[in-house]
Amino acid sequence: MRKAVLTVVVLAASSVSARPPRPHLTAPAAALLAKGAAFLAPADNLLIPLDGGKPVAFLEPAPEHLELGASPSLLSIDGDLFRLADHKLVRVASQVGAMPAATPDLTLVAGIEDKRTLRLTRGEEGKRVPYHREGRFELEHPYVTPDGAAVLVAVRDYTQPLDAFDFLLVDTKTLALEEIHLSKRFVPGPLRQLLSPERLALQMFTQRSDDEGNLQLEQTDFVVFDFQTHKLGPAPPDLRPGLPSASGKFSLLPGPITYSDDKRCGGDETRLYEAGKPQPVHFALPGTVVTLLDVLPDETAVIANLLTLKTCKSRGVLIPLGADVKPSSWKPFPLPQSPRLQGRILR
Repeated sequence: MRKAVLTVVVLAASSVSARPPRPHLTAPAAALLAKGAAFLAPADNLLIPLDGGKPVAFLEPAPEHLELGASPSLLSIDGDLFRLADHKLVRVASQVGAMPAATPDLTLVAGIEDKRTLRLTRGEEGKRVPYHREGRFELEHPYVTPDGAAVLVAVRDYTQPLDAFDFLLVDTKTLALEEIHLSKRFVPGPLRQLLSPERLALQMFTQRSDDEGNLQLEQTDFVVFDFQTHKLGPAPPDLRPGLPSASGKFSLLPGPITYSDDKRCGGDETRLYEAGKPQPVHFALPGTVVTLLDVLPDETAVIANLLTLKTCKSRGVLIPLGADVKPSSWKPFPLPQSPRLQGRILR
């Protein structure tokens, strides 16, 4: 009898020890966020002080995949969704899939599972939304309405040499599906910007093949999807698209990708929008791609990655806003070396 009990205990202990440890903030990262905002470079698991101090490890154990969520406080870590609260990680939902989007109250999360399935998660309960179509396709960039009633997700069909795109509108209660077809020339970008509870701004591109058969995208305009009429319409002329600054005065929108001659590296020429200015601007340096990553909380400067195309080496800087400062005077910022660096300020 004692032997049988001992066997059960050993198996239970073995099962518990096999569970992967939950990620948590490192002590230096928690201390840094307790003081205020800091910049996260997710691919390198690094948290960087905004005063240019030494970067520290963000999570331990280091995750295999760390993805920024739709808001600065949401993080997807190895398939689970977390939020930052009081410089601590709080689990929102488990196994939510890729590209997760959530309602403001985090009661509903929509993500992509195995590229072809929409997954709706409430707490620890997940539900797959069945969707079938002929040919080869993937789902991309879901968006959840603030009330959680509907999800809008892009469908990329790559059956033909030139990709075709549609939108899929999902009723989260009945799981009813409606396909919204786009012209074969148009490609929806990743931007999902809420204008009102019923109106969502989207970025559109046109596509074509160059002489070598490579797909080229060119930005055309922004459109607005109306969740009441289920139709696309023009965006308002005063739209400032992209990642907003703290007050909303500025926003950053990824621009065209410029690659090195050998395609080893590349970066986007980010557009900077400012309230009261009719057109966006971008910073240009000879032989260098200037990618803007985020605006400082006090809106005095923007964190930028400067990629030299000839050498594929990069360096971080702080570019002042509202002042005409020569590039040689831009203050260094300790960003990690990366051919396509991404990141965001955690507030």
